[in-house]
Amino acid sequence: MTLAQYLQDNGISFSEFARRIGTPHGRTVERYVKGTRVPTGRMMAKIDKATDGAVTASSFFEPTLEVAVAGS
Repeated sequence: MTLAQYLQDNGISFSEFARRIGTPHGRTVERYVKGTRVPTGRMMAKIDKATDGAVTASSFFEPTLEVAVAGS
């Protein structure tokens, strides 16, 4: 599950989720959702914990066409 899906399904705002993971800015969470920023390993662990494992580190990395073709 993506972070965007999790937030939408649970009715959680960027600001509220930011508080849950210990960052002061909802804008940071918005950037994670839009893919313009990738969380650090430490932040990914906080996201995993805050979502009870529903959003994992792998959800921030989409396989590229090159990887998909190379892996087939």
